[in-house]
Amino acid sequence: MLKKYYMFFLPLVLFQCQNINEISSLHTQNPNETLVPILASETPNTGCVLPPTIISDKDIRYFNWSENGEFIFYKEFDSEIWYKYNISSSQIDIVSNSYLQTPTLNYNGFNIKNFNELFLSPSEKTILFTRGKPSSYDVYYKLKNNNEEFYIGKINGEIEAIEWFNKDEEAIIAIDWQSPAGIIEAHAYIVNFSNKTIEIEIPQSSNYGNIQYLDLTSDETQIMFVEYNGNPIVKMWDISTNNITLTPVFNPLDFRWISTGEFVSVGYQVPDSFPYISVIKYNVNSSKMTFLAESSFHIQPFIRNGLLSPNGSAIGYIENETNNLFWTLCKQ
Repeated sequence: MLKKYYMFFLPLVLFQCQNINEISSLHTQNPNETLVPILASETPNTGCVLPPTIISDKDIRYFNWSENGEFIFYKEFDSEIWYKYNISSSQIDIVSNSYLQTPTLNYNGFNIKNFNELFLSPSEKTILFTRGKPSSYDVYYKLKNNNEEFYIGKINGEIEAIEWFNKDEEAIIAIDWQSPAGIIEAHAYIVNFSNKTIEIEIPQSSNYGNIQYLDLTSDETQIMFVEYNGNPIVKMWDISTNNITLTPVFNPLDFRWISTGEFVSVGYQVPDSFPYISVIKYNVNSSKMTFLAESSFHIQPFIRNGLLSPNGSAIGYIENETNNLFWTLCKQ
């Protein structure tokens, strides 16, 4: 069961530089922001298997990984036929559409009427929902098999994502940065269901803006986000201190936590005139960044989509110019 709900994903195009030391040129004028020193591995003993393996030379527009990371599902442009690629045997089979359907969330036992949006907790014991006019919503929640509705408070802006944490006792409401101008008062709220409260966590400020929520760190202490004013790097907001830490990681196309405090990211690393895709491993606690694949990653300069397998050990991607589908294994 997913603990996160996204309303949509905005595709981004960033760039990569072959000189990783350029990251040190990043700076901040915000006294609450701390720039993390670079501890990058020039010649890592880990890396991606090259060249990548082509899955299909057809016009592919959509693909996804299976939950166990053993298969890639994909379909060709203007076709309703789905294919399943076995990464171990390279065998390709046709699968039925029903096989790919998203599991239906169980809303039975809540009996909610007149709502804008519903968000069910991973445990399926609590449901968060909104009512109101566009961009200004009242927030409520209910417990399963309990008729009472609990009013929490009001939010301004469209919801981009909901992140449940602390064993579903709390939730982050991330606001879409493309909400109507002048509406947003906060980029993120935190809901506490035990206290029946909602509080602004990341307020709207002249120091930062146009924020897209990424994730909660694996230890649930920091909010990860990207700000599109200035360098689009991953920043971390400490929930306890409200301080911001700047990482050297540019906005990823995708990333996966591989252990507590460590994630693998695929994306364009550091702006430059000749971009290549990068695959990096970043440790939040030590601030160490290891390049698993950078300029030697022999693919087209731009990719349409890049997705890491559930355990972060493999990458699937679509080349932008050909729309061909590839994958490669990345040792960590």
